[in-house]
Amino acid sequence: MGGFAFTSGDAPLHTPRMPPCVYQAVKEQCQQSLLDLYENVASPIEGPGKSDHGDVDLFVWKEKAPVESKGQGDEAAEFEPTSPSLVNPNPTPEHAIQAALGAEFSIITNGGSHFAVPWPADLDHAHVPHPPDQPKSYAQVDVTILHSEEQFQWSLFRHAHGDIWSILGSVIRPYGLTVGEHAMCLRIPEIEKSNRNKAKVLLTQDPAEVLDFLGLPADQYWAGPFASLDAMYEYVARCRMFWVPPATQDQPGEQEETPDGAGVKAEGDKQKLKSNDRRRMNSRPAFRVWVEDFLPRCRLESRYSEERTSRDRVRQEAFDRFGVGAEYQRRLGEHARETQVTHIWNHLIKDAFPASATYSPNVPQYRGCLIKALKKIILEGDETFGVLPDPEFPLKDDGGFYILGNVQEFINKHHQYVGSLALDRHCKMLREQRAEA
Repeated sequence: MGGFAFTSGDAPLHTPRMPPCVYQAVKEQCQQSLLDLYENVASPIEGPGKSDHGDVDLFVWKEKAPVESKGQGDEAAEFEPTSPSLVNPNPTPEHAIQAALGAEFSIITNGGSHFAVPWPADLDHAHVPHPPDQPKSYAQVDVTILHSEEQFQWSLFRHAHGDIWSILGSVIRPYGLTVGEHAMCLRIPEIEKSNRNKAKVLLTQDPAEVLDFLGLPADQYWAGPFASLDAMYEYVARCRMFWVPPATQDQPGEQEETPDGAGVKAEGDKQKLKSNDRRRMNSRPAFRVWVEDFLPRCRLESRYSEERTSRDRVRQEAFDRFGVGAEYQRRLGEHARETQVTHIWNHLIKDAFPASATYSPNVPQYRGCLIKALKKIILEGDETFGVLPDPEFPLKDDGGFYILGNVQEFINKHHQYVGSLALDRHCKMLREQRAEA
C-alpha cells in the first residue's frame, strides 16, 4: 500500500497519485473485473480528508473456478508483462488476476501483489504531467488474496478508515492490547521485551468483539468514511481506554500557548510516543494531527481528563470475556522458568567458575568439564554422575520452579566431586578415541 511499488528499479513506471475521480473509476472497474474470478471482492473504507490516493487496495476471497497455484517465492518478481495466462497453460491466481485487470506490469509476493493498470484514457487529464522518459501513466492496484471469510472480514476491518488503527493502537497499547493484521491480542509485559510474539495471547478475530471490548459503536464504524479527520478523532475518543493525562513538570512547554492562540504545544505528547509512533508522525498526516492538534485541544478544554480503566482491570476483563487466563498464566510460568534457567547457567554456574581462575587439577579442560556437568545435572536432570539433590533441600518446588538458594548450596557442596568425575570421563573418552584411530 502507498503507491510506490513501481517507482524504483531499472525501469520505473509513472504512477502518480490519483484524484478522487480516477481513484473511484479504477476501483470500480477493478472490482467488477475481479468478480469474474472471486465471489467476494471489496476495498476497505477510505480514510477521511484525502485529496488523492496512492493506490487502490482490494481484498478477494473464494475463487469461483480455482486456479492451480505453482507456488510463488517470497521474493518479489520483476515487472511482468500483461496477460501471462495467454502463454502459461497453468497460470497462478495472481496471473489470472493480472489478466483480468488488464495490468501491464506486476510485482507478485506472498503477502499481497501489486499491479500497474493503464491510467483511464477518458481521465488522462486528471494527473500531473508525466516525465518525458515515461510517456505512459499507470494506476497502482494492490490485491491481497484471503483464504477464509474470517480473514476477509478482518482485513476489511483492520484496514478501514486509513490511519485509525495507528491512532487506536497508541490508545490501547498502554493497556496491554494490540490489534494486528490477524487478531486482537493481550500482551504479557514480563515477556514482551524478550519475545514479542510469545508475549501475545490471542483474544479474538471477530471485529464486532473487538469494537465492543474497546467500547466503540460498530454501526458507526461500518457506516462509511468519516466526514472529517475530526469526526474520526471523536470516534476514537469514545474508546474506553482513551484519556488525556494532565501536563506534568517533566513536559516543558506543553502548557505554552501556540502563536495563533489555537491551543497548546504538544511536545509532551510527542515525548511519550513509542519509536514507531514517532516515525508515524513523519509519514502519517492523520496521526500527526492527532498528536499535535487533537490531544492538546482536549487537554486545553479539559476533556477526557480522567482515566477510565487500568491495565490490570483490562487484563481481568479479557480473562473473563475471552477465557484466556489459563493460557496467559501458562506462558508467564514458562517464561519465568526459562528466565531461571538462564540465570542459573550464566550466574550460578558460569560466573562462579570464571575462565581466568586457577583450578586444581590445573588442566585447561577442567573448567569446561565442570560447568557442562553441572548444567547437565541441575538443568537437564542427568543422574549418571550419581549426584542427586538432598530430598530435604530439593532443587525445584512443586510448581517446577528452581529454589535458587538450594541450587547454590548444591553447587557449593558438590562442584569439586562433579568436576573431578567430569574430567575423568573426558580423559577416558579421549583415550578411547585415540585407541580407535
